[in-house]
Amino acid sequence: MTPKPSSIALPAAGYMVGYLLLGLVTLQPQWFGLDFDLTRVVWLGSGVALAGILRLGPKAWPFIFVGEVLVTLITGGSLLHALATGTTNSLEAVVAAFLLRRVGVEQGLRSGIDIAALVILAAGLAAGVSAVLSTISLVVFEGTDASTFGSITVLWWLTHANGMVLLAPLIMALQEPRAWSVPRVAEASVAMLSVAILGVVIFWTYDPGTPGRRLLYAPFPLLIWAGIRFGVPGAAAANLVLSGVAMGATALETGPFATAALSINERLFQLWLFVAINAITSLVVAGVVEDRKRGANALERTQERLRSVLEATADAIVAADSSGRISFANRRFAELWDPDGRQAVPDVLKHDDPRVEALLEVEDEPLPGLLESERQILDEVALEDGRVLERFAAPLRIGWVSGRIWALRDLTERRRLEEQIQQTKRLESLGLLAGGIAHDFNNLLVAIMGNADLAETVLEPDHPARDHVEEVLRASQRAADLCQQMLAYAGKGRSTVEPVDLNEVVQEMADLMEVSLPPTAELTLRLAPRLPAVMGDVVQLRQVVLNLLTNAADAVGARRGWIELVTFRSEFDPVGETEAVVDARPDAGPWVGIRVADTGIGMDEETRQRIFDPFFSTKARGRGLGLAAVLGIVRGHQGALTLRTTEGRGSEIQVLLPALPSERRAVAPVSENPLADEAIVGGRILVVDDEESVREVAEAMLQVLGLEVVVARDGLEALERFEERPDSIDLVLMDLTMPRMGGAEASQALRALRPDLPIILSTGYLDAAGPLAERDDLPLLKKPYRREQLYRMVRELLAGKRVDTRP
Repeated sequence: MTPKPSSIALPAAGYMVGYLLLGLVTLQPQWFGLDFDLTRVVWLGSGVALAGILRLGPKAWPFIFVGEVLVTLITGGSLLHALATGTTNSLEAVVAAFLLRRVGVEQGLRSGIDIAALVILAAGLAAGVSAVLSTISLVVFEGTDASTFGSITVLWWLTHANGMVLLAPLIMALQEPRAWSVPRVAEASVAMLSVAILGVVIFWTYDPGTPGRRLLYAPFPLLIWAGIRFGVPGAAAANLVLSGVAMGATALETGPFATAALSINERLFQLWLFVAINAITSLVVAGVVEDRKRGANALERTQERLRSVLEATADAIVAADSSGRISFANRRFAELWDPDGRQAVPDVLKHDDPRVEALLEVEDEPLPGLLESERQILDEVALEDGRVLERFAAPLRIGWVSGRIWALRDLTERRRLEEQIQQTKRLESLGLLAGGIAHDFNNLLVAIMGNADLAETVLEPDHPARDHVEEVLRASQRAADLCQQMLAYAGKGRSTVEPVDLNEVVQEMADLMEVSLPPTAELTLRLAPRLPAVMGDVVQLRQVVLNLLTNAADAVGARRGWIELVTFRSEFDPVGETEAVVDARPDAGPWVGIRVADTGIGMDEETRQRIFDPFFSTKARGRGLGLAAVLGIVRGHQGALTLRTTEGRGSEIQVLLPALPSERRAVAPVSENPLADEAIVGGRILVVDDEESVREVAEAMLQVLGLEVVVARDGLEALERFEERPDSIDLVLMDLTMPRMGGAEASQALRALRPDLPIILSTGYLDAAGPLAERDDLPLLKKPYRREQLYRMVRELLAGKRVDTRP
């Protein structure tokens, strides 16, 4: 990356100083105690300028320009010539850098292609154009003979090209971070010294009488060695050493190129050719070697990343060649191969290994054929421990099928979650069905039970029809209970929510069940002292305890055993991940729980998976909702349910419910004494229901109390009736679910007209009330209701408004 403009001033100044010093050494070597002239051999400043522009960007151009102007002025050139050569030489570096970047060379000359681009575009094209322009400057501003234009241009071009090839790669390479250990530094020093010694032998001890130039390219293997071992820096440094020896010897009229048979231009051309051949060849070799090293390192890093990804994946992955030899197996596969970690994955897969057969083979194709097959496989594998794996197998191809790779994914947890989701969906569907049934069926039951209630009040005790009416009431109550069980399974069955003492519920049901337990079953009751209350429906919580005790008694059967019924309090969540059947609790505790344990027959896994399904039973008779209703009740109370069972060793079911704060205590049970013998004379009640039979039976019940009844079919009609005489309505009895306008919206509209208006909402299940279920000023009357329940609620709301009298 090119440094930011604000940060290039100091490094650019360094390049300018280096350019200035090398220019002075080249043009005025005697100032530095040197006795040879390099002006006809190399212009090293061109390499410095190119490296500076490549490294720092075009904004470093003014510094190179100033360096060239100073060199020209200090060495005696005119101002105009200094400005001209400063412009051409600095633009030479800018153009060369631009051309190199166009072909992909950024800040370094690292590859063989980079070196080739350096030779052709920078040393060839850019330096050639600069040579032409600089020679024109000499002719125009310095008075140089125009007849020498061609020779001067070639000389200028070759010296600048030499400088670029010799110095730019070395400067660029030395600025890249590299790890140089002491042994490598020592080896590099030996290489450079060897090149220098061999160069001195060739050029400084050269015997003009020796035929040919047999040793001229003897250092070439050393240059290649430097390029292979140390990359571009080694090749560039070795070239600079050898070229320095060759140029110094030629400048001092010695060496293979300083023969009398060659003119000065021929000597310089052959010297340049020697330098160029050595430099270009060794640099290209070094670049190619570095390309291969970088490619190998990149491949190794890619393989490491791929290995890391394959190790981090949740899938078990193994790959083998066509002979079964394993080329890769990640940690997940090792765990799958031997969960205990005692045996490592083998080097070779064998057909007769049972684990290979269980995990990798296909029924219709054994391992040897599978390794050479082109088919892809996507199937599932069931293991002996109950786990289910999804298996994907595909051929490995390197131009041809060379083996196979397997990926195995554990689906056990996903299947468990899918089953939970399916169960939730079934529950939601049943909830919708139960809601519809509750609305219509409970309306029918209100009419049946209400009319039977009214008939019972007018029949004499010894009337022949009285027994039939009572049977109708009992059958209707059983039908209502069945409807509530369906709602309970769907988690929508709570109707009367109040603080409940579980100790009282458990004690009551234990006393009730004790006489019906088999004589071989011993019931142990342990109640936790000072148990917090829970918010719930006491009737449904009794059903939970009753069902759990009944199932425990059936599990013990005729053999001797015990049943333990325990209440407890827990501050922490006692539900383990593998034990929770229902775990949809919004809070973290504390919890109040009921635990029912038995020493019965227990359950196998198949039974355990189905005991909460509706109408499932292992008994010869009895196909009710049973534990399915328990499941729904617990869910409806925002609780949790756990199950531990082992076939032949009994079962334990634990129900946990959110505990109320200590200041919320359980309420005393309400007396069930009917109020039919007490009437309220006077008053006007608005009865709102979309079922005509419900309106009629409610009207008949309320008229027995001496109340005047106004009826409406829905919320809109109720508003019309109320607005006719708003002050005359003393109470509203309204259904929740009605067409056009439901009870919730209608109650808000009525309260807006008269805030103190008493309203009773009637519904078949609590969820239909939504937020209204938590409002004390809108009591709920559960359908189907008996006349005594209706009378009690009406009397409580009208208390103090009318004077009770006897009929």
